[in-house]
Amino acid sequence: MNATTERPTPADLPAGTLIRVQPHPRYTRIPASNGIVVTPYGPEETAHTRDMVLVWFWGLGAPVPGTSVHLIFPAEITPLHTTLDTMPAPVFDTLAQTAVAHRDALPWDDMKPLADAINAAAQRRQS
Repeated sequence: MNATTERPTPADLPAGTLIRVQPHPRYTRIPASNGIVVTPYGPEETAHTRDMVLVWFWGLGAPVPGTSVHLIFPAEITPLHTTLDTMPAPVFDTLAQTAVAHRDALPWDDMKPLADAINAAAQRRQS
């Protein structure tokens, strides 16, 4: 993906990807802010498989659907250069602790990809 000419697709945005969201102006409840991809989202059996991503705006607090968790179109997303592996340790620790403490806020099938990404990053950060 060429960041200057192409928009990401859900395949470019795996769980754990740190992103910047600039929502379409008509979506006033969605913050223009940084977030993390929870999981690609959409029916697997359709022609437009996984056409959105579920995003948690962790800076807004615990994952709460409609408040700090929203479905976002990839065209509204810019991936950040910072990753779970390179973000400052205190920020990573807060994000990981909040995700664990509120892992039941969303259905486990939705949270598991992010939990797996956070766990993998934690292991890489310790080595």
